[in-house]
Amino acid sequence: MSFNCLYRDVLDGLKARYGDKLLSVVLFGSRFQGRAKAHSDLDILVLLSEAEDEDRYRFRLATEHLRRAERLFKLGDWVGVVNSAQLAVENFAKA
Repeated sequence: MSFNCLYRDVLDGLKARYGDKLLSVVLFGSRFQGRAKAHSDLDILVLLSEAEDEDRYRFRLATEHLRRAERLFKLGDWVGVVNSAQLAVENFAKA
């Protein structure tokens, strides 16, 4: 899957999920700058006009996209990294 297809898919999913609450989706990092390597991540900042419960919102959004990335890119060796990131998000949500 190309970067443009992935971005479009993520953007469409965010629009469907958040509708009018979605203010902006900002791309940054190596993929946006055209310096990405084969294993570069996708850096996206999502801005909403209002969130549900702040902690639940952050946890759910991060978890959804980490799991999606795992499926889309068949991360293999990266699964441990994704699982660690999910745990970090979980711990943040509890704090």
